[in-house]
Amino acid sequence: MTRIIVCDTGPLLHLSEAGASQLLSLAGEILIPPLVAIEFEANAHGWSPPQWARKVALEKSTRKKAEK
Repeated sequence: MTRIIVCDTGPLLHLSEAGASQLLSLAGEILIPPLVAIEFEANAHGWSPPQWARKVALEKSTRKKAEK
C-alpha cells in the first residue's frame, strides 16, 4: 500500500536547498497543492518542484481553509 502525502512548502524547499529532495519520494506518493507549488517556485531561486511530485487541486472547502 502506497502512502499518500500532501506536502507543504517547507520540506520541499529545505530538502531542495540541501540537494536531498529525493528523500521525500521514498516516503510515498507526494501530492502538492497549487498554492504550495507557487510558493515553492517564488522562494526556490529557479528550482521547480520535483517531477515525481504530483500537483493536485484541493476541493473548494479545503482550499479555503488552506488559504486562511
